[in-house]
Amino acid sequence: MRDISARSQHPQWLYNLIVTGREALLGWQTAGLPEPKGTKPRQDPATARLFQRDCATCHGGPGTAPASFALSLNPAAPPLSAIERPAAEILWLIRNGLKLSAMPAWEDHLSEAEMRALTGFVRALPGISPSEYRSLAGLRWSSPESTLRPGSGDTGPGDPVRGRRLTQGFGCRRCHLIPGLPGDPAPRIGPPLTEVAARGYLGGVLANQPGALAHWLRAPQHFSPGSAMPDLGLGPRQAADIAAFLLTVSGPGRKPTAPD
Repeated sequence: MRDISARSQHPQWLYNLIVTGREALLGWQTAGLPEPKGTKPRQDPATARLFQRDCATCHGGPGTAPASFALSLNPAAPPLSAIERPAAEILWLIRNGLKLSAMPAWEDHLSEAEMRALTGFVRALPGISPSEYRSLAGLRWSSPESTLRPGSGDTGPGDPVRGRRLTQGFGCRRCHLIPGLPGDPAPRIGPPLTEVAARGYLGGVLANQPGALAHWLRAPQHFSPGSAMPDLGLGPRQAADIAAFLLTVSGPGRKPTAPD
């Protein structure tokens, strides 16, 4: 019997089938539609705040994590900064939603002008930096205090088995290709997490010493301001477990710690 709980991932072949079918049907649904008026790329504070209120809850924004519950959606809502679509497709998805996903139909909840403004903002997202997004949306960023003190927050060796579950539960596969974890084959914002153990630096700025990956996972933008990697609200133990899993599956010749 197939496990239907949200704690269990679909096999990769099913993800591929879902995405292929979705894109084909969406293309058919919007074929021949002209570019809708009022949907040119835009980067204004009012629309950014609207996006943060109604869209970022599930999709997140540049350098900004979704709401905690949305990190565990299965399948997870994709980060829109990595996706470029025609305006007609974006507006159609906003207006009508998408069955068999968490994407709702917004037509009864937003005005036509708001839906068209959001379409333009989504079109502009790939060119908006994390710092620009926070400024537009009126967001402030803060780092967990424990990461600011060297050596604090240390929990000892992490548990890679528990880390595998947490890596899924915190939506890491939304932005990264991770060995042993299936997921949406859509374009990624972050680099593939292969050979992490062999890298000299994390994010190009933090020396990859013992314990460094857990600190990076807790507050990437503290170490690299403006990074597209958001603060996921990880506790010290959670970060240590995820780091243990990533180091286990990404080393040369290593295998995933646990099956799907």
